[in-house]
Amino acid sequence: MHQRWFFYSLLFLFFITLQHSLVAQDTEKSQKEINLAKAKAAIKSLKQGILIVSLTSNHKKIKALQKLANSDQLSEKKRERVRDQLATTLAETAFQNKLIRQAFEDNYTFSEVRYIYDTANVHLDQLETAPPIFLGESLDVDPQLSWENEDILVARFGLTDGANTARAEAMMIMDAEMQELPDPFPHAIKMTTFTFVADKIFAPKEAFEKNINSRVKKLNKKFVRFYEAVLEDDKK
Repeated sequence: MHQRWFFYSLLFLFFITLQHSLVAQDTEKSQKEINLAKAKAAIKSLKQGILIVSLTSNHKKIKALQKLANSDQLSEKKRERVRDQLATTLAETAFQNKLIRQAFEDNYTFSEVRYIYDTANVHLDQLETAPPIFLGESLDVDPQLSWENEDILVARFGLTDGANTARAEAMMIMDAEMQELPDPFPHAIKMTTFTFVADKIFAPKEAFEKNINSRVKKLNKKFVRFYEAVLEDDKK
């Protein structure tokens, strides 16, 4: 009697475990299908829309340095060092942003592209009421550049989410609400490569320019390949 009860208990547990496993598999499959649909819709809308490149402004760092440079709590010698640091930060930020813009102009062909500073990211989900935020060739705000209800995705620079992989410097593709797009959309291009590290040692003056051109080329290629794969899949 005891053996029979034990047998039925094991059988019951087996079917319960099997049921949960099947439900989990169905849920995972359903989520993958949802993510695929989102990814396919995103690449199609981007092809007809705009990629907005969010340039790093270093706004907080610059504001902090400006405050220190005018502080009566520091000696004149220390304020002078802060002013030198501020000038270097402003120059490097402007120089790198110009290189980023030029890299996209030279190597990105998948869709139209516009540029903003990261301080304007808060306006991206309400562009119809936003003040002028798009940047002209000189990287100053150009009121003539407007938004005509096009679909947008955003390329921003920063650290990847460490929840799934090790955090790394990357160019990440986000939606208008600054949410990362799901796989299989090509949503992140790592910025720190072996070649870039080597160039920073042996050719530091050209390292950033060479790297950003390489990364933008890779982004464009990934977009083209994914878009073509989506079109082929739609024919099936």
